[in-house]
Amino acid sequence: MTQQTVSPSRIAIRCLALILGSAALAWLLFVAGQYVRLVEVSGPSQYDLQPERVTLAQYFYVAAVVVLGLGALFAKRRLAGLGAVSADRSTLVGPVSSFSGLVLIVASAIAVWAVLVLFLGGFFGVTEGGDPAPVARIVNLYVPIVLYTALVVTLILLGFVFPPPRAKHAPSADSGTTAAPAATPAAAPAESIPPTGAHAAGTVAADAQAATDAQHGDGQRAVALAFATPIIAAAVALVLGLIVYDVTRTALEVWIWVVILVIIAFGVLVGTRLARRGADERGAQAPIVAGATTLNFVLVIVFAIAAAGMSLGYAASAVSSLNVSPGLGLSAYADQEKYSESEGDDSVELVNPRISLWGSDLKRGTDATVTLDPGAETIATADAGRNRWVNAEADLPEGLAPGDYRLVAEAVTVDGRSVEVSLRMTVDAGGAVVFPDGSSIDETEESRLLPITAGWVFDDLLPAGVMLALALAVIAVSLQTRNRRQAPELHRPTTGRVEA
Repeated sequence: MTQQTVSPSRIAIRCLALILGSAALAWLLFVAGQYVRLVEVSGPSQYDLQPERVTLAQYFYVAAVVVLGLGALFAKRRLAGLGAVSADRSTLVGPVSSFSGLVLIVASAIAVWAVLVLFLGGFFGVTEGGDPAPVARIVNLYVPIVLYTALVVTLILLGFVFPPPRAKHAPSADSGTTAAPAATPAAAPAESIPPTGAHAAGTVAADAQAATDAQHGDGQRAVALAFATPIIAAAVALVLGLIVYDVTRTALEVWIWVVILVIIAFGVLVGTRLARRGADERGAQAPIVAGATTLNFVLVIVFAIAAAGMSLGYAASAVSSLNVSPGLGLSAYADQEKYSESEGDDSVELVNPRISLWGSDLKRGTDATVTLDPGAETIATADAGRNRWVNAEADLPEGLAPGDYRLVAEAVTVDGRSVEVSLRMTVDAGGAVVFPDGSSIDETEESRLLPITAGWVFDDLLPAGVMLALALAVIAVSLQTRNRRQAPELHRPTTGRVEA
């Protein structure tokens, strides 16, 4: 009975078509995502400030990267399963296989870049129309990050770490040859096999081969985890930072960044250790082991540079925070403003004015307020956060009776002193608001140095030192792990001989 197989060249052409078709479909999905985003933001209120809403456009982008990556992955595994790369050098198998690997790398890089864009957009892309609903943040931000991370891990592991079982190369149909059926040897009874020395040697060789296969499998798993662990750890750290930001709705405290760096450092060090274990069990010269080792080495360098850079930045910021110049300002503005034409008269008339408050070098955790006297009605409040700045806007109460009023802004400076500024205003019978002394006031004190305190060391300087220590520790531990001597019992050649 003859068995015909498709030629490797024809399979390579089909795989190439699959890759190109996947790229075309990914392009269409990207265009569709752009159109869906346009539909979602279009309308008469597209320029109004609104809370973040659930959007489906992000998932078209995810689908585009998934289609591109999986198309290249299926093609690469199909060609690797043939085992024909070395069997037929005249075909397209080799070039198409290399091209599929390149597309896999491109798809993984796009996914990583998308995760970084989503992470940064999670901090700076929140609309000013109000806090987004938790469902919107989960659907628009967290789920895409998880999907991109899972895609990167899948492409790396199935594309480079776990190759498919190679099929035996059968003669192609184009050659006109047929495969003769292999003769099936008669099974001999177990009792007829004498326990000779040759049989014992074969048994030992089989046991040694089984042990080698088990060791090879352990090494492959170690290499797989060496690729996946740093990626997953980085994704977990980024998601943790976004969760803290969503809960507090403020810039991340420096200690939160320290926790994020600790998680990433843990992933990088575990990946380096697993890569070394894979080198011990599979051999350091294996291409996939070399890839895992190189990846983790690059990650160590990138992490050390990033952590050291953040350490320098936070240390410089900590020292600069000792030089303070407390200030507090209050102003009013409106779409319709009428200034006095008389020389020396600073009065300005505003229609439906808005009140703006700002301040700098104020005590962390204290509130700056704007009240309207008489009546001491609070119309604006702002909290001085870690950066010791405040900024707030508010409207004047409606239906103010004609008369004289005073806007009073109060705050507490970084060294615990109270500061106050005020604006006089008058409401006329027509409802217009006049500020006789001008519509703004700003008082800033001379700069001075604060004393070094234990609170400053712990809150500002110590986190920067911890970041630097993390960078140095990751370098030291990774170098020690990479240069650890291989155990002498590993990779000992097995002859399969039995001593007499």
